[in-house]
Amino acid sequence: MESTRLVRYLKQFEDGFKRAPRLLQACSDQSIVNTIVGQLASRSKHPNATSALSTLYGRNGHPKFVGLAYLLLLKFESADGIYSIVERVQDRIHRCSSAQKQAYTLTVTQGAHLMVCRGQPLQSTLWDEELARSQILESNSSIQDSTVGSPNIIPGMRYCVTAEERQAMMRIQEIIEDYLETHKENAFMSAFHEPARWYYDVSGNHHHRDHVDVHGLNGWLCLIRGWFGAQIPIIPESSDGDVFKGCSDVWAGMSSAAWDVFKADKNFGKSYKGLTKQLKSQMVTNKKFGSNFNSGRDTGFTGPNARHMENEAKKKKKMYRPYCEKFAYFFRLQFLVKKLFEVLNAEEKAEHIGFRQCCNVLFPIFCERELKVRQAPDFLEFFYDEMLMNLDIHKAARFFWWLGVIKKGYTTPIKANELDPQYHVHKCGKCGCLPSPPGKFCDQCGDKIAANWDEEEAFFGESKEADSKPPARNSKSPKRPQAPPPKKTKRRPSPRIALEPLDKPPTPPTPPHSEEEQAVHADCIKCGLAPVAPFKFCIGCGDNLSKQREAEAEKKPAAAKKAAHTAGTICVVEGCGCDLFPPANFCHQCGAKQPMKVKSKPRPVTPPATPLPPVVVEEEVEDPMTCPICMEVKSSTMQIPHWQAKGNISGHKMCMDCAKQYNKNECPFCHEVSIKEELLTMIQDFIRAVSSSGGDPNRAAALAERWQWFEMEFSTNVSVVHRVCKLVLEDAQFEKHLRAGVRDRSSWIRDANGLIFRWRSLSKDGKLDVSEEIKEVLELAYKLSVSLLKGIGANGHHMGAFYSQALAVWLAAFQGQDDGPTLKRMVKHAGKIIIEMYQKGKSGNGNLKREVRERIVAEYSQIFSSTMFGGEDQDPVHKAFYC
Repeated sequence: MESTRLVRYLKQFEDGFKRAPRLLQACSDQSIVNTIVGQLASRSKHPNATSALSTLYGRNGHPKFVGLAYLLLLKFESADGIYSIVERVQDRIHRCSSAQKQAYTLTVTQGAHLMVCRGQPLQSTLWDEELARSQILESNSSIQDSTVGSPNIIPGMRYCVTAEERQAMMRIQEIIEDYLETHKENAFMSAFHEPARWYYDVSGNHHHRDHVDVHGLNGWLCLIRGWFGAQIPIIPESSDGDVFKGCSDVWAGMSSAAWDVFKADKNFGKSYKGLTKQLKSQMVTNKKFGSNFNSGRDTGFTGPNARHMENEAKKKKKMYRPYCEKFAYFFRLQFLVKKLFEVLNAEEKAEHIGFRQCCNVLFPIFCERELKVRQAPDFLEFFYDEMLMNLDIHKAARFFWWLGVIKKGYTTPIKANELDPQYHVHKCGKCGCLPSPPGKFCDQCGDKIAANWDEEEAFFGESKEADSKPPARNSKSPKRPQAPPPKKTKRRPSPRIALEPLDKPPTPPTPPHSEEEQAVHADCIKCGLAPVAPFKFCIGCGDNLSKQREAEAEKKPAAAKKAAHTAGTICVVEGCGCDLFPPANFCHQCGAKQPMKVKSKPRPVTPPATPLPPVVVEEEVEDPMTCPICMEVKSSTMQIPHWQAKGNISGHKMCMDCAKQYNKNECPFCHEVSIKEELLTMIQDFIRAVSSSGGDPNRAAALAERWQWFEMEFSTNVSVVHRVCKLVLEDAQFEKHLRAGVRDRSSWIRDANGLIFRWRSLSKDGKLDVSEEIKEVLELAYKLSVSLLKGIGANGHHMGAFYSQALAVWLAAFQGQDDGPTLKRMVKHAGKIIIEMYQKGKSGNGNLKREVRERIVAEYSQIFSSTMFGGEDQDPVHKAFYC
């Protein structure tokens, strides 16, 4: 809470300047920064880039940070990204100091973000050596600088021994840091920012409403920083003297019903404009804080500036307490832990991807070190109830404490009686084995396990003060330990038949094994404990079971031994003689084949004393209007239409309420296309669009993009894509237009080459059942598209667009795992063609490389490089146009 990501970024900048003094000198030199600004303006092509960026550098109190951010933008940011930053900067730079501080924050944050999440450098600079010397581009995700915690205060860090474990801990710290930044900002919005804007809006003071996010937020942010010492991602301007514009005692003029709306889980961080149906004007009980322009000053709420509010908050000013309590509401254990776990486990945000993978590495360590369990349970089943609906806040909070997020005073260790006994057991101190099942003695070496003696009550239901001496065994009637009381043990009950005839006499228990098997798995002679598997030592008293069996075997006649061999329960090989459990045809130790096949004997069934009438079970008849999605009986329930139904689809139905929330064009039960008419309409519209595209390259390129979105929608059901392709190609109007385009050498064949690539690859790979005439036309269209591209000459825009379309259709097919070998070869061939054209035409066009690069979607190229070539350094297109 005391730090934020921007503060950490600035600290990394400072450390880099100390390691590279010449970099500090360059970022502080106005003339050098003007050169960098000129290059940024040239790349972005924004008309006001030079003036906006130069003004921001000159009016800021920390120009060195702005200069370094400009350098990082120049090296890693795209033209569109720079254009967007200039747009936001020019909107704020000529306004008040608070708006200028916001421009400074967003510029430095974007530059630092590129430092951490950078891609390939887009441009070499004169200061690359100094950047390398500063080491700011190396190990920026270091856990030592995390806002969550350092290795010294993360309990689980000392147990991370391997490189994979430490890397997982570092990555999960980054993920949690990203969420906490968003959580703090959302808490600020719901407790201060949005309630103030709504209050001023209802009060009719639109001036203060529009200045909450300019001046008022400085007062609210300083209030939080003074009371809690917490930093929000938005850095306040503490010297702002206009803080009263958007900051006053607004919660004193609102009812508790308004707070119930803003504090709701579903409304966390939302703008008040999205809550208009829940917020009522009657919830504003006093409008005097909005009608009085200077109410913030007159009531003594703000004082002269934001710094005054921070100082008063440090003194715990009574007027500020209700506001701080509302902010702290969102950091209660029940609220924070639930949000933190569920949001990160969903991995919906790109920055959160990898959370579950990190937990797969760290959770077993947490279970072993913190819970002392022999094996880690299922991750989600451990934290949720049986229905995976309700999160156990106590367990989740302990896990996040172990990760260094929650303070220790707010969590308590998870007790043994909270865990399933099957997961909780201590290792043997002598041999290191995990005994199964848990016992007071090791089943491998017979050594006493003191920890299990301490917790024997949890496992066996015995008292700690009870005599640990094992009970004596009577030679006639062995005494087994009493069954543990059900309230003390946590063992899962055995499944039983719930409905049983009351007049049926009890069936005598059937022995689980034959007499020979019972001889192998006999109870311990010393304590009478029945083992569930053949162990070397008794887990109850530690006596050597093997010696007990040997002593018993010496007393047996030779016929009994032979019977045991014949039954397949003792290995027949001399010198082996190991116990076979369950009876086997081959020995599990030496592999020797046993003389007889083991046949299971039918268990004796005791007939009932009197014949019973058959039990008639009335089956519940389901209402045909029951929706199988929401399980409610609704009159709007109807069968889902299928394009090509397979099997019995009578149960594939849905009510109108569920259909409104289900936005896919496929049946949720069998994934068959459910709205044939819409698809046919889309096909007809697509064919008409192809026919009317003419020679407009933009309209032709839009067709390929439209097809890409269609494939992405049905990426989980590629058979739909194949069927639609067949319908398009066999349409008489489209086939006529395609043949005319090939005959007349129409330019749309080149400009929509992505479509030609996709259709030809499907037909070549045998995934489309079309005629040989159509395959021949597709082959001619493909060759024509390449010929038309070469005939246009060294035109960077056409070259880049040609290759980008090929990448787009490949990526859409790749997501559906439908990218066959033909499509891969065609994309590689397209890259080879534009490289050859570039080598021939680069001497006559100095901007050819830049023009090609501007048309290629960088993200598509990176995915293709890593998938097809193993990395960008092996991709010839990347080496030709990006290096």
